[in-house]
Amino acid sequence: MSIISIIHAAGGFIGLACGLAVIIIPNKSNNWHKKLGKLYFISMIISSILAIFISFQMKHMIFLSIGGFTLYMLFSAFISLRSRFETWKKLYYILAFIGFACGMYMILTQIVFLVVFGLLQLLLVLQDLWLIRSEKNDDLHLLRSHAGKMLGRFIAATTAFAVNVVFSGDAWWHWLLPTLLIMPLIIIWNYRLRRKKFLPPVNTNA
Repeated sequence: MSIISIIHAAGGFIGLACGLAVIIIPNKSNNWHKKLGKLYFISMIISSILAIFISFQMKHMIFLSIGGFTLYMLFSAFISLRSRFETWKKLYYILAFIGFACGMYMILTQIVFLVVFGLLQLLLVLQDLWLIRSEKNDDLHLLRSHAGKMLGRFIAATTAFAVNVVFSGDAWWHWLLPTLLIMPLIIIWNYRLRRKKFLPPVNTNA
């Protein structure tokens, strides 16, 4: 196992641990959330970039498209906060191009789990383009986007862990099981934010 693969795996494990801790923390606006969130973001960025590098080495386009998909969610989630949105929102156009290319490739593979991920990727691209062009990009909409993308990257990391460590085969449901198990969290989170029952104060100085 190469040093790059070891760092890639370590980044993924650290990200999983931080992501799980962030999910468990009841108050999403406290300092622990911010510190763990930053560590989660950094570790997942390192893991995703190295995954793309490894996919180039292996000449594996499927892994490359998944790596692009996860980087899209990370950077889009990072931007989707009021304190960063106005400064960085033009980056969405570059991210949209990457996301569209990755999504179309995954759909064209006609592999079941990749088609699902590809359709999700295209949906996220459309949502983000709507967000930057709409007047409804208030704190609530941005926070929902931020939470959904961060949880989406957590699903990707959980999927990688499941297919490489937990399962011995490569059945399509191995790839989709984490999505099916964690997606309800995104739905519940969005519902609670929409009802404004769980809206933490937004730190505009972050």
